[in-house]
Amino acid sequence: AGDVHGAHRNHVEDLFDGLVEDALASEMRLERGVVMALLGMVGQFGLTSKERVYTSGYANNSYSYTYTAGVASAKPSTTVSYRTPPKPRPWCYYLLEQIDLGEWHDLNMYREIGPNYMWIVHGTAEAVERFSQHNSFRWLKLMPFVRKFGCRPEISEEPYKESEAEFLAEADAVVEIVKEQMAIAHNQMEEQNAAVAA
Repeated sequence: AGDVHGAHRNHVEDLFDGLVEDALASEMRLERGVVMALLGMVGQFGLTSKERVYTSGYANNSYSYTYTAGVASAKPSTTVSYRTPPKPRPWCYYLLEQIDLGEWHDLNMYREIGPNYMWIVHGTAEAVERFSQHNSFRWLKLMPFVRKFGCRPEISEEPYKESEAEFLAEADAVVEIVKEQMAIAHNQMEEQNAAVAA
């Protein structure tokens, strides 16, 4: 997939992976704004699972007919399918291991990024679909952020090997994120009440 500026998904992901690898090698963390900008570049392409694949062929003498000025012309039948999300790349793992997803969930994305903030959400959803498609429940950690904005990535319904143990481990991590957010919200409310009382 390409955007209006001529870049392609693979080019952007190569850049993202390179910056992630450099950051890990130097034991530095990429700034939140940099990660969001890169995620937005990935997300502007939309989800891989929504990319159409057109296949044409003359199998079984199957033709479709189009009419131009009343004259029929035969064309090979065309089938439409959708791409399967590829395996997670280094940038996908970086989201899980280096990003404070609770902090991200608490952000006012429109104020932080502007009207194109959904590109960041779609970039995160792309990582969700890749983990799900390739037998991992690690996507659970990303879902609170993605679902906050109404994005519903496609989740594989195929059972994973040793799936119950992994599911419970990842679910526990999500619960901890939610607990942290509830604690932050509680503290903020207490601070606001104290300020009003004073």
